[in-house]
Amino acid sequence: MTKNKRRLYIAYLSRKATKENPIKFHTALLLSPKNPRVNSDEKVSKLFHVKDVLTSSGKPIWTFVVEEVQARPAQVVGIQLLSKIPDILEDQALQEILAGVPLSPDATDPTWRCRHWIWKAVDALVEHKLIAPIPHDQTSEGVWNLGYAFLENVNHGDPYQEVPSCDVNGQPIGSELGSFQR
Repeated sequence: MTKNKRRLYIAYLSRKATKENPIKFHTALLLSPKNPRVNSDEKVSKLFHVKDVLTSSGKPIWTFVVEEVQARPAQVVGIQLLSKIPDILEDQALQEILAGVPLSPDATDPTWRCRHWIWKAVDALVEHKLIAPIPHDQTSEGVWNLGYAFLENVNHGDPYQEVPSCDVNGQPIGSELGSFQR
């Protein structure tokens, strides 16, 4: 078995909070190699998330998106380690599970946001035994809240420092997404 398992994180990405949605971060799942080269332009990581996009008729809908990204996407301001993922798991298998996570049919519904999809996605990954069960005293929503609270209390957004990182309990851990070189 390889010791260089990929990492699956909840990634907190910068976004502007609004009156309608005061949450400061867009959230996604980030699949990254162990100790990636952050100063490389090579796209070695994948970002799995949902976005509300306009259809040709002008109606917004939620869409599942997979993006190949650099090891340290510039908009990522914090990460929360969910699990180490064995290399034997193909990216396509992970993508199929995440693509099956239900989306809100109404992108104008102010009570449903990307974080709600993250909670369901984490539950689906636990159900498929791809990540360890959520700690017994938590829910996937609670884990997300701990990550959010962690980021509220640390300096984030500086590309010349490591990306702030925590575990599922919101406790700081060493970051594998290091700083950009000056």
